[in-house]
Amino acid sequence: MLVGAVLFLGIGALTSTPASLERGASDMFAAVGVSMAVAPNPYNSVADQLSTKEKQLDKREAELGVKENAATPGTQNSQSARYGFYSLCMSAALFALVAINFYYDARRRGGVEPARKFSIDLR
Repeated sequence: MLVGAVLFLGIGALTSTPASLERGASDMFAAVGVSMAVAPNPYNSVADQLSTKEKQLDKREAELGVKENAATPGTQNSQSARYGFYSLCMSAALFALVAINFYYDARRRGGVEPARKFSIDLR
């Protein structure tokens, strides 16, 4: 059986698409049925109870998260809003620095008039 499965998968991998290979493999393995069961005991029932409780807690946490987001409007995209705010602050700071630079340049120049006309005397 194992050799047949390996040959089938090997030939299928070379000639078929993944979808047809999966369909053929599921048809082949559907003919073979294997089932196992472990008798309930305190250890595996506690694990089942724990996983059930964990799923319930995850569900409650998700519900609380939805309620918190609904209760405080504007927090849906809090991270992108935060980055937008930081970007606005940095833009304002850069604008202020450029304005201060222009002010100090004009003050340093003082009474010097900028050249109005460029001329060269070639005599």
